Amino acid sequence: MPERSEHESKIDENDRFVSFIMARRKSSDDFNSWISVVLFYKIVHFTEAMLADVNEHASSHSERENFLKEDVIYPNYGKRDYKRMWKSYITSKDLCNRSRYFCIYPTCEDIGQENEDVEQYIRLAARLLPKHIKPGCITKRNR
Repeated sequence: MPERSEHESKIDENDRFVSFIMARRKSSDDFNSWISVVLFYKIVHFTEAMLADVNEHASSHSERENFLKEDVIYPNYGKRDYKRMWKSYITSKDLCNRSRYFCIYPTCEDIGQENEDVEQYIRLAARLLPKHIKPGCITKRNR
């Protein structure tokens, strides 16, 4: 399983990729579909980096999402920051999926909003997830 530092390297690579593409595109809407995908993967790698701290790893998006929903978000849904974290996750995931599978073309505004959502998720998750990530939090639920 990848270690935290490997996921952090992927986050950095994703940031550099987005910056590289945005600096070189001819139109403000060029490659927004791929930018959306890369932005969502910042969330994936951030979450996986935190899981790696306790030697856990989700083997699929659904496994990771089920952990987030059932163990983190739903038990705390009345708390504003958990709602905001979940909304940021879902909004980014949705734009990524619509870009990849339904051939929509995100606008510059969509990308700007997704970038804000991703940064909000990371800020909130950095503070909230450590309370919920423990050895076995992924592996035990899949037995």
